Amino acid sequence: MRSLTCEGAAFPEKLEARLGHDRGRGAAVARRVIKGRGVRLRRSLDFLLAIIALVSVAMVFLSHEAYYKAFRKGCIQTMLGVVHGKIDTRTAEALIELDKFRQYFQEPVGPRKSRWRDAVQAS
Repeated sequence: MRSLTCEGAAFPEKLEARLGHDRGRGAAVARRVIKGRGVRLRRSLDFLLAIIALVSVAMVFLSHEAYYKAFRKGCIQTMLGVVHGKIDTRTAEALIELDKFRQYFQEPVGPRKSRWRDAVQAS
């Protein structure tokens, strides 16, 4: 009996030809092996594509958040410029948080006057 660990063991056609068996059956075995690996490969690719899609969606949201933050900062700088006559970037960055923004613009600056009222009346 010949050893099954021959050089062509990776290819069933070569192995069966070397052993003298029917070549058609070897091709069928090879197709089944390749098909089984194809299913696993397809599942792996589907998994990788799902991960790529999730990462892409996360990056889109992060980039939109950055644009929105820059837009808010620009609006606050404009409002500060209207109220004070100059743009203060440090104050604008501090006022990006909604609570601080509300607190700052609700502070009274005179009798029955707030910064918000000054900003609205000036625009």
